Order: sequence, then structure tokens, then C-alpha cells
Amino acid sequence: MERITATALYYPALVAHEARLAGASWQDIGSAAGISGASARARWRRGRLARLADRAALPEGDPAAGGGRPHRTEEPPTDCGILAKPRSLGAALSALQRGSGIDTRQAARQADLPPSELWRVLTGEHVPTWPVTHMLTTILGGNPRDVRALWESSQGVARPSRLALTDAADNLRHALRGLHLAAGRPAFPKISATTGVPTAVVQRILFGHDIPSWSATAALATGLGADPEAVRSLWEQLDYALITSRGSDAAAPSPHTLAASEKR
Repeated sequence: MERITATALYYPALVAHEARLAGASWQDIGSAAGISGASARARWRRGRLARLADRAALPEGDPAAGGGRPHRTEEPPTDCGILAKPRSLGAALSALQRGSGIDTRQAARQADLPPSELWRVLTGEHVPTWPVTHMLTTILGGNPRDVRALWESSQGVARPSRLALTDAADNLRHALRGLHLAAGRPAFPKISATTGVPTAVVQRILFGHDIPSWSATAALATGLGADPEAVRSLWEQLDYALITSRGSDAAAPSPHTLAASEKR
């Protein structure tokens, strides 16, 4: 019964959380729900959303930040995004925390988490649910999509393999940005020096201005501390989407594949 109650309470809290991310005030949310702004804030604050998700035992892929509901497998699949180092998610969140100017106690207070639990998350000893991961990333000034693949990898979650071109391109870009975070956000010239990929090309890939060749993708993954074979499936999904979009009768984007990225 408690789980059913928590599930019923979770979804209104999720809607309120999404409205807040979109810029709505607590007064706006309260008016829509027929309650005061103060009551809405007390009922649906960020920490309460995370606790309700845990009590409801919702699938960790519940789309608290959009992006669809991924598929969970019985065993971690070999193509579930980036099979990076086990503590990569914690390393990425730690890099965000260091760059945010928010100390751990302040972040824990904003997230309504015990400081000891946040410390375990940042050190990679504990992987939180996706709502908590999304919330912490937002508090620390990051983009939840950049850490999504790291979180999915830690949970053995796989997304559909046939995606639209823009979705496949976004998945690879955000995965590489997540690896960049987990590596401590090294400067682009340093990445170039260790990977052989020109600095300007590194920047264009991570900002989503160009689609990388496989050799550039593998070089970046290796330079950022991941097994290149572990990101191959994301690149292959993008390559497939690119091929099918070119064969479509409808007008399709014509992204630039970085043949030049194989040369300095």
C-alpha cells in the first residue's frame, strides 16, 4: 500500500519539478493545482521528489528529465551506452560540483540529502536513482543529458537501437560530454595533444556542430578514459541513422562527417 501511495504522489511531484525547470514559479504551480504557492513548494520540493521515487521503486529510467523510458535488461548488455569506469558517474558529478562554486554541504541541503550520502555519490561509492541524479546535476549547474549515459551504464539500461538521426547524434554527443566531465573536464588543447584529434575538431564534436568519424570517436573515448569499443554501439546507431536518412524520400539533414579528423 505504501508503494502505491508513493507512486500516486510521485507523478504530480514530477510534473511540478518539470514546470520549475521550465521556469514556472511556485505561485503558478500552486494556482494550477488549486493550492497556495507555499503549499506547492512544501509538497513538491526537489528532495521530496527523489524520496518518493525511491519509495515507489519506480524504474530508474523514469523520464524525470524527458528523453523517453529506456529498457532494462536482466543482465547488463554490452551495448548499453558507455561502459565506462564504475565510478565515472561520481567523477562527472564531482567535476560539476568543483566547478559550480557550491560546497558539498550546500548541495546536500538543496537536494535534501544527508551530506554523507552525497559524499558517497560524488566518490562513486553509491549510484543514486535517476531522479536524484537529474536533481543533483541540475543543482550543480550541469545538463542532465550529459550524465544520462553514465547513469544508464551503471544500471545496465539500454535504449532502443533504431533512432532518428537527431536523437542518435544527441546521444553520442552527450555521452562524449559525459566522459569529458568524468575525466575532470580537461582543456580541449590537452585532449588534442593526447588523442591526435585537432583542437577545433574536439570542440566541434563536443558542442554538437559536427558528427565524428569512428576513428575520431574512438580516439576521444580513449583519451577521456573509456574503452572505445564501449562507445561503438552509440556511433553505429548514429551511422545507421545517417544512412537511412540519406535514403529517405523526405528531406534529411546533411551533417558533416569528420574525415579531416583523422588527420592533424
